Amino acid sequence: MADLTAELLVDCKNQLGEGIQWNADHQRVFWTDIYGNKLASCDENGGDYKELALAAGLCAFAFQTPERLIAAFTDGLYWLDLASGARGHAHEHGGRRGQRQKDKDNPTTRHGRRQTNRTTTTTRTTTK
Repeated sequence: MADLTAELLVDCKNQLGEGIQWNADHQRVFWTDIYGNKLASCDENGGDYKELALAAGLCAFAFQTPERLIAAFTDGLYWLDLASGARGHAHEHGGRRGQRQKDKDNPTTRHGRRQTNRTTTTTRTTTK
């Protein structure tokens, strides 16, 4: 078995550093400091260190495009623009919010059958 050693790449003093990933498009290592409310990155040698201040703790993320992340924050699921730091609710950009509303309007039974919101009125006519 190979002898592995760990070395400090950047002494960034994260409160809780997580989600370390290499991005080939940027040629950078990215990670989040969940409690520090920031997304950090550096080049492969630990140089060119950058931080992006965030509005909330970033728990997990994945690149959708080279410039945009899908990001699980402590206050919800958002997309995050790397250039500007802007974020928006994930459902505003291709999410399933409309489907969830349909599901709420037409819930399924415990047997998986679709319920409808129709009411049936029965009238009875009697003859004398």
